[in-house]
Amino acid sequence: MIHYDDYNLQLIERAIRRYDNRGDRWRMRGLLEVRKEMLNAQAMSHQEELLPDIIAFNDGFRDALKIMYDKAHYLYRQVNAPREYSKSTSHI
Repeated sequence: MIHYDDYNLQLIERAIRRYDNRGDRWRMRGLLEVRKEMLNAQAMSHQEELLPDIIAFNDGFRDALKIMYDKAHYLYRQVNAPREYSKSTSHI
């Protein structure tokens, strides 16, 4: 398990919260970029440990997307299917 208890990371996160409260988006954006780079560097140093979780997540995500895709196409076909009207249906 990776622990992100890096003191520098904590300082950056405090600064991000401070800029977020003041609405200084440009400075906060730069700090978020630095934070992302730090987290990526730590994650890449533990790549072997994280890879099985990433693969499992991707497999589950792909399966969920396939289900959603199939349901959306089923509903599309149901909505756009030709309608059969009985002869007793009156058209006003």
